[in-house]
Amino acid sequence: MNVLEKTDRKHTSLPWEAQRMRIPQYEKDRRCGFVINGPDADPLPIRICDMRAPSGLDGFEVVRANAEFIEIACNNYYELLAALEELTSEVKLRNLNVRKDFSLINAHACATKAIHKAKLKTKVPDSCTEL
Repeated sequence: MNVLEKTDRKHTSLPWEAQRMRIPQYEKDRRCGFVINGPDADPLPIRICDMRAPSGLDGFEVVRANAEFIEIACNNYYELLAALEELTSEVKLRNLNVRKDFSLINAHACATKAIHKAKLKTKVPDSCTEL
């Protein structure tokens, strides 16, 4: 089964893409930045978020790095989660020797922790009125 079919998360379909923000001339806030866009819709892509850089070149580089990080993390989330789940299901802890297989046992524990954190449900408001 495809890992994308197993999720109950309702978000804009992947892939997402980080792009340079295009700011219209009439916009008062002329800081440059980046946007994360989802798939193309008619006529424009679905906007996930936009990030404007604070003044100065350093701010621009940080915002660009953030946008790239969001793109990479979101687009690879389900594949990485599936790989960790497969790893933990293949490792049979009861067959391992603590002295001989310590590295593998530790890797299993780290993978299990990462799976738990990735699946952790956070408290997100159900509507804008709850903000």
